[in-house]
Amino acid sequence: MTLETYNTRAELKAIMLAEDQSLQSIFSKHDVTLGRKSWQPSVINANRLNQQEVSRFINESRDLPELNINAAIEHFWYQRYVHDVRYVMGLFADIPEMNNDVGLYVRFPRTYTASSLTSEFMNLEHPVQTATRQRALEECMMFFKEHWPSYYMKFTPYGSLVSGLGFSNSFLNINIQLDDPDLQRLVEVPDPFENDITEPFCKAASIPLFQSVGAKKIQFEEDIGSLRLKHQLHHIEYNFNKEAFTYSTNLINHYMTLDPRVQTFLFAIKLFGRGRNIFAMQVKNGIRYYGYTILALAYLSQLDPPVIPNLQHVNGFSADDTCSSSKCFSKSKYWDKVIYGNKNVGIAARYHDCVEYNARHPVTEYYAQGDPVNGTLYWNSKNKSSVGELFLDFLHYYGYRFDFDNFAVSLKFNGRTAKNNWKNDAMAIEDPFMTTTNLASAVIDSKRFTEVLRGAFSILRSGTCFDDMCKKASEIARYDAQQGVCCDRPIYVPLSSWSQSATSKAFLLIGLPKLETDACYCDRIKKLFSTHGRINRMMDLDCETKQVFFSPDTGDATTIVLPSTIMLNGELVHLVELYNFTI
Repeated sequence: MTLETYNTRAELKAIMLAEDQSLQSIFSKHDVTLGRKSWQPSVINANRLNQQEVSRFINESRDLPELNINAAIEHFWYQRYVHDVRYVMGLFADIPEMNNDVGLYVRFPRTYTASSLTSEFMNLEHPVQTATRQRALEECMMFFKEHWPSYYMKFTPYGSLVSGLGFSNSFLNINIQLDDPDLQRLVEVPDPFENDITEPFCKAASIPLFQSVGAKKIQFEEDIGSLRLKHQLHHIEYNFNKEAFTYSTNLINHYMTLDPRVQTFLFAIKLFGRGRNIFAMQVKNGIRYYGYTILALAYLSQLDPPVIPNLQHVNGFSADDTCSSSKCFSKSKYWDKVIYGNKNVGIAARYHDCVEYNARHPVTEYYAQGDPVNGTLYWNSKNKSSVGELFLDFLHYYGYRFDFDNFAVSLKFNGRTAKNNWKNDAMAIEDPFMTTTNLASAVIDSKRFTEVLRGAFSILRSGTCFDDMCKKASEIARYDAQQGVCCDRPIYVPLSSWSQSATSKAFLLIGLPKLETDACYCDRIKKLFSTHGRINRMMDLDCETKQVFFSPDTGDATTIVLPSTIMLNGELVHLVELYNFTI
């Protein structure tokens, strides 16, 4: 039976409400659970209901979300019920022993939302494409070595397939690192992706070659200089000399090791974004998935207490932010200039990969702590919110609470930072390593983004399951009700946020022009920044790079806006912020 079968929508609503009451009565009268708690689902023998009628009821209730009907009904066989992860975790109530082939209907109460979300997420399958990834990488290497055999090229995979967050049709991202002479030509040649057909990075040369071997859906991404294509069963996106992108994947991978909830949380957000078609590759005015990952990690870091530590600043009250590990990535040469948008920009890919998750040690509140035995840094979050609670609050935080007009989302600075160079952008997500790069620059209206999040929050609060919200609920942006679609849910109490204060800031100056022996830029740099505050200390990282420790006159380093570049001796010097601290 469909909507068109009824004479009026009002008639259908009346019938659906009556059937809802009838189902409530059946589940209440014939519930077979033992000692069920109020928030646990009720269970009846499947022969109490007609399967076709149940399916019709579920489908038609989705077309009438304003009725707030509880259609969260799922069919189980007995064997599946008692082996379901939700039963094992205690989210399902006990039931009497039955034959394995006995059918059951399970109805979830509305108060089950956070727990049911968590259980849905725990049952998500994380596809592993190791073999597919390796074959795609080998194909790409063979192609370039065949056509440009004299070039030095280092191929490094990165992105969601490397992080374990990809789907079967996800693109394998590959960075192709050239040596210095080839890298310089990529910077010096006007429009190198179009004009110099002798170079491997020229799309005018590579696209016809890919087409000759059957590649399809070839697309050039202007903003990051990457080429996307499909060849046979492989989806590949490659770029040249974007090693910074591979560092970002390593950072994300390490965050996923620091709490067992993080990977599931990130994967759920990817499913949400794909289901609601809000990623930049499908629509204009969108954000690539990498931007959503940073958005999600920044959310986890700003909670009070945070789910994850700030790996870019593990010592909150230390100006030097040092650790005891000699092999930590923070002690390598993490600074450089890279090509982004056909120009050189500064990068500081600094983070601590020495922090390890240890659930056996005492809980950590805001910063990683030292192991009392060997001194290594560990993390064991004091925040014990479920993945379902975190996902709901993520929607609420960015849908209702975050001030996109005045702040940028920042993983580096525990959730947010001053909007700096992006005052004219509708929305800003700071790249954690290239602080002048806005990962949400394509967004022309942040209202659409917040409307989708508010709609998803409203629908989930009404009891709709995650899968239906992602795939079947239509026009979710029209809903904006923090107490559910029918406003009958309890008032939502957000998870607490951590307001971090800081008096000082550490940053790098990259690309200092060379000076004669014994000459120094120190006095000139101090004078340049004297209008903003005072420089406490400077130290040389190499002949072209200085680390600067700076305190603004306002006493608040979280709101100070520093220039992204300065001029010295007629050359452009890049300023890349590292972290804030208190002295």
